[in-house]
Amino acid sequence: LKLVEDRYQLHPLLRQFALETIEPERLSEGKRQQAFYFATLLAQLAEKRCTPACEEIVPTVFVEADNLRSVWQWLGGQIADKQQAEQLCQLLEQILPAWSYAYFVKAQVLEGKQLLNTVWEPIVAAQWETAVPLQQTTCARVAVILARFCMELSQYDEVVQLCRQAISILQNEADSDSSSNNDDISYALRTWARALMRLGDNSEAEAKLKESVRLATNSLTKAGAVHSLGLLHMNQGDYDTALERLGQALERYEICHEQSSVLVTTLAMGAVYGRRRQFEEAITRYKQVARLARRLGQKGTLMIALNNLAFCLHQIGRTEQIEAYYDEALAVAVELGRQRWQSVISQDFGMFLLDQGKTQKAAALIQDGLQLAVALNSQPDVMAGLLPLAHWQAQHGRFEEAMVAVGYMMASEVTNEEMRTYAADLWDELSSELPAIFTQRAEAKLQSATLDDILAQIQK
Repeated sequence: LKLVEDRYQLHPLLRQFALETIEPERLSEGKRQQAFYFATLLAQLAEKRCTPACEEIVPTVFVEADNLRSVWQWLGGQIADKQQAEQLCQLLEQILPAWSYAYFVKAQVLEGKQLLNTVWEPIVAAQWETAVPLQQTTCARVAVILARFCMELSQYDEVVQLCRQAISILQNEADSDSSSNNDDISYALRTWARALMRLGDNSEAEAKLKESVRLATNSLTKAGAVHSLGLLHMNQGDYDTALERLGQALERYEICHEQSSVLVTTLAMGAVYGRRRQFEEAITRYKQVARLARRLGQKGTLMIALNNLAFCLHQIGRTEQIEAYYDEALAVAVELGRQRWQSVISQDFGMFLLDQGKTQKAAALIQDGLQLAVALNSQPDVMAGLLPLAHWQAQHGRFEEAMVAVGYMMASEVTNEEMRTYAADLWDELSSELPAIFTQRAEAKLQSATLDDILAQIQK
């Protein structure tokens, strides 16, 4: 037995000896007591949300990570064995809020999904979805949190499926009490809408977000829905409304002492300023977020802040630290399994390197980023990826192909307003510098061009 970081650590050999010699009944009881102890601990932590003590949640959860992994395994086994379902539901309800909050703040979404699957798969097998109301509610709440993990991992079809399933359960239960599950339904609608935004269906996303805002009663749930609505307005090019919504969310998060959400919302406001080409305003916010996220160990937020900071610095010609920022952001994206951000960062990084004359590395990044966006079916990112492709094509004298790519971007409903503007800039530049025949040929090809036709150019 030794002391490591103020905690006693059992030697692995002694642990193995104990597991092999302890009576099965005593081992089973020990695991049960462990589950109850940590369920109580996490329930107490969850009560610290919206208080200054909220900052205790994340470090406590990760200090106990090994114990909590054991608890998840035990819970999964108990559900599979169809043991005392009511008691297991109560344990899950105690564990989920603080545990999921900590894993989202630390961006540990790969492990989070894996651990949650240890109970989700037996829940599905045991048919909790059609069991007694308590099991149905717990099933739905597990599904929504799993959907959120899938969202962070860019698994959008799974998000839609899980949210649809959860909402169906919760709405059926709500028939007897019209408000009992409103916050859960609101959370599911918001998560579903975020997936729809990535799939390019902003109209359906907007309807779901408005309903999410309407249903939310809890201050944090309301803030999350309003924040997401702000992101939608940003993607639609309604920047004033986006800032208004994000400001409303920020105010709620500050009142609730939600430092991680304050950072994410500040990051989003920086993105709005960036899209308005108010780059200095954006840079100020990104630097603030990057500094705090690094201090707090919030790698996911740091990753986005560094990428966006590098992008804005590139736009105003301050290039000295950009490559280091992109390198770090891309490394974090790979480490965390955040494939959507790996795609975005690769595309932005490739554009920067193209301007720096590093065409070989730029081409590899642009190709990797665009192909990953296609694989993820993240339509806005596919459209955005056509811009660096077009710049590369233009640099290599393939002007007609470049004009077709940006022309397709400008015509697509999926392209956000920021990217549409950048595409129009390149179109105007090429149209003014090249003989008119290039524009005429590009316009003719655009009459029948498909996305597959344009993407086929990647291999060339």
